[in-house]
Amino acid sequence: ESLRGGRKFTRELDYFDHIRITRKNLEKMMELDISTSQLLKEKFQPGLFTALAICVLMESVIWASKVRLGIPAPPPPPRVDFTPEQPRRVQFRQLIPVLEEALEMQRTPLLVCGGKEDIVCTFFSYRCAVAIDAKELINEVLVKKSITQEGMREKVRQNAVKALKYGRPLHIRLSNTALDWSGYCCEGGLPPEIFWAARWREQDIWSQIVRSQELDGACFDMDSHFVFITSDMDINGVQQHLRDKVPFYDALAIIDIDPGSIH
Repeated sequence: ESLRGGRKFTRELDYFDHIRITRKNLEKMMELDISTSQLLKEKFQPGLFTALAICVLMESVIWASKVRLGIPAPPPPPRVDFTPEQPRRVQFRQLIPVLEEALEMQRTPLLVCGGKEDIVCTFFSYRCAVAIDAKELINEVLVKKSITQEGMREKVRQNAVKALKYGRPLHIRLSNTALDWSGYCCEGGLPPEIFWAARWREQDIWSQIVRSQELDGACFDMDSHFVFITSDMDINGVQQHLRDKVPFYDALAIIDIDPGSIH
């Protein structure tokens, strides 16, 4: 009868005395195995909306009774991790949700671009990422010798601070290089934890590179700031050449982008 009144039925949802439901009653209700999502897939027929309304009531009663009786919900499905040993192969259009998943796991993403790094870098430039370019480091310090390694360490530090200050992503671009970062992750440069997302978020780590005069106008939004790495190598090249070059390599999330999906 209350279904005809609409609002009266919604009040019954709020005030239904689920305390009267015993564990045995609850088990019988759960054995029915009905759900609103299941009914919504059915073709329309007379009585469908009534069935949906009853189902909403039963689901609310079952949920409240399980909480009251201390019956745990079924465990969530196991989360699929992705590590250097378990790289995640994705299409380019799937990159952002997978990137967010890696960051939720507090792993620094390493994006394997398979010869398409330029396109991936252009994509992230539109997201205002601040870049540290490994090929530039090699050319300026070792090839052209236009700057000392100490001077380049300071330049790299300034780029990292720029990303930190304004809550922007920090993009470490490896190109096709296997640069040994030990020369830049040291005193006067970057802490090696910049490659380890779980530790980089801690203030006692990232604050090591910030000078007092760089605090003016800073917001340090760690919700929007994150570090990610790109490589122009394929997955075999990454696994073969970067393991002993990138600090905390085993803590990375390796995301292997299908190069055929990058246009």
